[in-house]
Amino acid sequence: MTASGVARPVWIVWLTLFAAAVLAAWLTPTPYKPLAMGAVLALVLGLLAQELRRSYRLALALSEGNRTLIASAEELRRLNEILEARVEERTTELETLTHTFSHDLKSPLGAILNFSAILVEDHRDQLDQDGLDIVARMRRSALRATALLDGLLRLDRARRAPIEEQEIDMTALARQAFAQLGSAHNDHGVELILEPLPNALGDRFLISDLLTNLLDNAVKFSRGRASPRVTVRGNLDEGGDCRYEVADNGTGFDMQYIDKLFGVFERLHTAPDVPGTGVGLALVKKIVQRHGGRVWAVSELDQGTRVSFTLPAAKLPSARIAR
Repeated sequence: MTASGVARPVWIVWLTLFAAAVLAAWLTPTPYKPLAMGAVLALVLGLLAQELRRSYRLALALSEGNRTLIASAEELRRLNEILEARVEERTTELETLTHTFSHDLKSPLGAILNFSAILVEDHRDQLDQDGLDIVARMRRSALRATALLDGLLRLDRARRAPIEEQEIDMTALARQAFAQLGSAHNDHGVELILEPLPNALGDRFLISDLLTNLLDNAVKFSRGRASPRVTVRGNLDEGGDCRYEVADNGTGFDMQYIDKLFGVFERLHTAPDVPGTGVGLALVKKIVQRHGGRVWAVSELDQGTRVSFTLPAAKLPSARIAR
């Protein structure tokens, strides 16, 4: 050991002993001095050879271990590629199945709606009140199934459609989406507070669908309040993206269910007077993700909900948009 407590290499110790032995033999006045020096030299050379063999075996072991690690890493990379290919294949199959399933089911559902309408129109006199109620329930179920399929097809389009990048006037687009909702539902009782919004970069059709879904949610959950109100605001955040918020003073929800909010067919309100399919917010999330943004929500029961999302700013490079 050295003074610092660190062990010296073995070969240094041997060389020190060899030097000391040679010096001692040289200084010893005896006719056997050459023989003694030769014996010491042979001993030291033997020890050095043994150390070299041990070092060689250790180097071989390390080399074999490295080859094994390289082979394992290569095998792991190959297995990961196979797994990714299988996941992509299954995802593509599932998306194709969903599209085909949703599209093909609309035809028989349309037939159910048409024939039920004909039944009531042409044979009303032959149906009692119970029969009319059954037909009405059947039509409501078919209409709900059709709405679900329409939602799935919209979600599929949002996932597949190519993004046509352009600068979007978000203030004008939000105002237009809100006006269309009022006309579609014949509902003009909800106040819109629209603050000036920064322009975003993205696909106008997809972003319009995003705003329509968020505003539709805000409006329908604000109905029945004393002064229903929806506020849309936005600004540039520190990262250079545009951050937008759609807030309402509606019923809100318990934040313990926040993980379900953006799931497909997940509904946090099941009241019959609150329409919906559970696809709208899943569609919002998919559109935001395709534009490289993120979406989140904050809510409190009876205090309203705020849904926020980010999009690339109009003056930033378009390459930031995800494909």
